[in-house]
Amino acid sequence: MSEEGRAPALEPIVAHGSRMSWAGIMRPGDEFSPAYRSRLAVLTANSGMRLGRYYGAWSSRYRRFTTNLSTPQIFARALKPGDRPGEGVQCILHWVSREDMIRIGSGSVSHGDGWPEDLWKIFTSELENLPPGSVCEKLRSFADSRMREDEPIVAEWRALLQGASGIGGASLVGRGWIPVPAKLDAQQGPRACVVSWSPSGLSFRSLQEALDSNDPELGRPDLRSQAKYYLECMLAKLHGVAFGREDAIEDANFEKSPAFADLVGRYMANERDLISNPEFGRLDRYDRPPA
Repeated sequence: MSEEGRAPALEPIVAHGSRMSWAGIMRPGDEFSPAYRSRLAVLTANSGMRLGRYYGAWSSRYRRFTTNLSTPQIFARALKPGDRPGEGVQCILHWVSREDMIRIGSGSVSHGDGWPEDLWKIFTSELENLPPGSVCEKLRSFADSRMREDEPIVAEWRALLQGASGIGGASLVGRGWIPVPAKLDAQQGPRACVVSWSPSGLSFRSLQEALDSNDPELGRPDLRSQAKYYLECMLAKLHGVAFGREDAIEDANFEKSPAFADLVGRYMANERDLISNPEFGRLDRYDRPPA
């Protein structure tokens, strides 16, 4: 049966951190929108400068550093089997249902990625007033327009997408995640996708540097929680993701820590079990089994 016959309209969203593995997708206590299709993709910067991935976004809930990208000006290329990735940041591109992309609340894309709820409500309320296209393409149109420019959170979001720096005390976005519309080169479907990006301003050359930073505003990280997140990212190697010179993600020093050593065997075994299960498999070639 064709994809159209067994799946709803789909929207592409980029995973550049923990959701590049089943461990991250199926993390206990979180609920993420299930994908109908997943493939390897490569991110580069629109502006011509090199795109970097590093630890810098802070999770207050889990008390740990998470991945971020050096700019919100992003171009994504979905890879076909046999394609050479070339330069750029490798990631997983998930296609989720349009319904999950639009709605708000538990299990939705916006909730799972932690986007500002007020911002997403304003955008989705204007869907019928935007040019035809996918939700991702409409988000690009909304970002380039002057619609709802009287809303402070919309104005701040647009300024951040255009490269505004610094988070002031009156910020409505804060240091969390915002949805970034990115250009997408794919064989079929929408010509735009969404990337989650944080305007936190923090950027570390390694995870150990982040852990040693002792930022009084953040407090001390939870090392066991950090190790879990680190492994969720590293398990992406089992799904065809390679970390290149654009990455400050893999950290040999952190892998010597007791927290990492205590978890690595179980996480690796569980991930391999899911990859060998026909209901799951590798994320760089995943298609949801027919119901």
